[in-house]
Amino acid sequence: MNRDQSALNEATAAPIFLFQRRNWIYTGVPYGYEYIFDHGVVELDDDDKPIRDEHGEYKVLTDEELSEMVHGDFDIPCAIETWETERVFLTRQEAEEYGRARSYNYRKGWRVYSVNCFGELAQALRDGSEFDAKRVDKSTI
Repeated sequence: MNRDQSALNEATAAPIFLFQRRNWIYTGVPYGYEYIFDHGVVELDDDDKPIRDEHGEYKVLTDEELSEMVHGDFDIPCAIETWETERVFLTRQEAEEYGRARSYNYRKGWRVYSVNCFGELAQALRDGSEFDAKRVDKSTI
């Protein structure tokens, strides 16, 4: 699929596609649970011992389960999902093929996110030319 067809599919004039890796920020352990190194967060029984299943394995909470649980006086989520952009592609197809081919690197997940791209960067991406990134004086920000 060419770039023009991709733009029509995305319903925007100048899309670029951000390939993003899912990360989790862990903020704490909920009451009644404990973090066990090399395992994760596990539930404790009434004697404050980790609960094990019928096979003797710890019942470890997933990142999604932790994100729905809170800790502390202000009900802070125990895990917060974040997305980090790793690469930029001109078509969704390229980005998704990249993710599928390297899914072993993204066990926590990946996605392709479409955004509008205008200005000098968009022109450089469309033309395939080099983009001269100008140095930004941080004191002016």
